[in-house]
Amino acid sequence: MKKTFIASLLAGAVLLMGAATAMSASITYTGSTALLPLDWGIPPGPGAVTINIPQWDPAAYPSYYSLTSVDIFVTGTEVGDFLGQNLNMQTPKTISATIHAHINVDVPGLSTSPLTALPELTTPPQTMGKYVGPIFNFTGTDGFSLTSLTDVKIASANPSDLTPYIGSGIIPFNIWAFDDSLFIGNTATTILIIQNYASAVLEVTYNYSTVPEPSTIVLLSAGLLGAVAIRRRRK
Repeated sequence: MKKTFIASLLAGAVLLMGAATAMSASITYTGSTALLPLDWGIPPGPGAVTINIPQWDPAAYPSYYSLTSVDIFVTGTEVGDFLGQNLNMQTPKTISATIHAHINVDVPGLSTSPLTALPELTTPPQTMGKYVGPIFNFTGTDGFSLTSLTDVKIASANPSDLTPYIGSGIIPFNIWAFDDSLFIGNTATTILIIQNYASAVLEVTYNYSTVPEPSTIVLLSAGLLGAVAIRRRRK
């Protein structure tokens, strides 16, 4: 019986130390922009959207907690309209387009900043008949109208420098975007319009260790072993 009791306590000490080395937790903050017409906030121009994310505050946790890594995700959404009309009265035209947005986030502590999400879509070829008018009529046989074309892309990063993320304040993430669309085909004597919009969702996850200080583990283990010694003396 005594051997069983001692073995149980020793096993408890080992489990305590093993569990402590495996303990971790995380907390996530998110922010987003509205769906905005491109282009916006291109450096050094105005118009960038700033999302403020709280820092990981050590004062809010036990002293032995520590920040181990930061995960950054940006989900970029692009919504575009592609309109066209052939003004040539002799020859039909076939046109397509690649609708492309660059959605950028300036990430503190990231050597390859900005982090960029690249939503992109290529439209199927659109055939426009000979011009019959009226001009700017995109719904007749000489035109086309593609609306609410949507694509979503996700980009992620793990900053190597965690210093900007530790404190009791906020971290400003500047987000800016621009259009990089292009037409494919013979664009002469045509009216072609791309109306492109973009938005971003920012997600910041703090991963932190909840391992007690080595001295705390030693004290707890010593307490268990002390209990063993007391029981042995009583026996």
